Amino acid sequence: TYHNKFGGKVLKKWNFDDEYVQIASYHDDLGNQYPVSRDLQVIHFANLFAKQMANEPPDHQTGARVKDAESIRLLGITPDMMDKIKGLVDRQMTVYG
Repeated sequence: TYHNKFGGKVLKKWNFDDEYVQIASYHDDLGNQYPVSRDLQVIHFANLFAKQMANEPPDHQTGARVKDAESIRLLGITPDMMDKIKGLVDRQMTVYG
């Protein structure tokens, strides 16, 4: 429940660059983050996509689903691109098991 907030605070205490703090803090929910950096968009998408591939339910706090994610819109990812990414990941998982 608190891993985003806690992770962000730990990274800030350890003097990590603010970009890392923002990614740790908002990778599950872009919330009111503005502007949303490209790195945060990619991590947000990857986080939701990995959960989808693992057949995890949508995020219990936000109900976020990868197909509806703002990061998809911001990154310009199409359904065809998602299918290609899924195929690549499936092949890699088969190779490296």
